[in-house]
Amino acid sequence: MKHDFNHKAETFDSPKNIFLANLVCQAAEKQIDLLSDKEILDFGGGTGLLALPLTPSQAG
Repeated sequence: MKHDFNHKAETFDSPKNIFLANLVCQAAEKQIDLLSDKEILDFGGGTGLLALPLTPSQAG
């Protein structure tokens, strides 16, 4: 099982996934009020391609 995870993890931050995550984050930022007093709880978010850009310190 560890081998399977490691093999899949090799492509988590592929250029395609980064591009798609950026599109999702841009759309989410238009729909969600990302004030600095809010927190994001990320369960099993892999490398954080979606959650990290949406944190108040990163959100644009």
